[in-house]
Amino acid sequence: MCFAGSVGHTLLQALAAYGEYVRFIKAIEDEGGTISSRELEGYFYQGKEVDVWIERFSLKGKKDNYIASIRAKDGNYTELADSRFSTDLHKVLLWARKELDFNPCVFGEVDLSQAKAEAAIRGEGAELYIAGYIMLELGYIVSVASPNMPGYDLIVVDPQTQKSCRLQVKYRSNNTASLKFSSLDFDFLILVDKPYHEVKDISPDGGSSLRPIAKFDVWVLSREWVATRRKANGHLSNPRYLQHYHDWSKIVDFLSVDSSD
Repeated sequence: MCFAGSVGHTLLQALAAYGEYVRFIKAIEDEGGTISSRELEGYFYQGKEVDVWIERFSLKGKKDNYIASIRAKDGNYTELADSRFSTDLHKVLLWARKELDFNPCVFGEVDLSQAKAEAAIRGEGAELYIAGYIMLELGYIVSVASPNMPGYDLIVVDPQTQKSCRLQVKYRSNNTASLKFSSLDFDFLILVDKPYHEVKDISPDGGSSLRPIAKFDVWVLSREWVATRRKANGHLSNPRYLQHYHDWSKIVDFLSVDSSD
């Protein structure tokens, strides 16, 4: 049985939310970066009601780090226990689940018992992210393929040449993970890794503020490259090589007019 904590009052008052699993509120500036925080209410620790704080530390040039802490409802937010820092938010939440009474599985927007449902949301989000990127950056027309097409997710069309290509999009929360294919019915594989946050100094109106901006590592692999390296069981070992990193020229060349045309 899962015990769900409810969202309580936040550490900071803000209108905007930053989303990555737990939706963090507007960040405060810290030395060399930002700290984004959420306070969650409705949990119990050693028989007493407590709050759970989830924090994300985004520093320039470094990976995001997460930490969870269990705090007393005594007006001073006395810290009773905390996890170790981790680049994996999931590990931090699992620590909180283990430490708290009743082993809750809901933390803000995250339900640890619904991993498959959340993975489906992230997967669809990756497809829409890639579709939007290609349309805005490359100027191609992109449509979502029918769910009955198991080999590809997006169809990209060059409005000038009328040529098209099929993209399979895969999202991974572990940036060292291997992949498995049931079909090679695509022209390009697009691998999207979980976001990290780049700390930027924003000053559009004369003021200045550090903000964590979500960034995604994207790998563009041709079908031919995948086919020659895929194992007999359908697995492809970690394909994150420099030659594939944001290499959109593969798609541009594929959709270009042949010299023989």
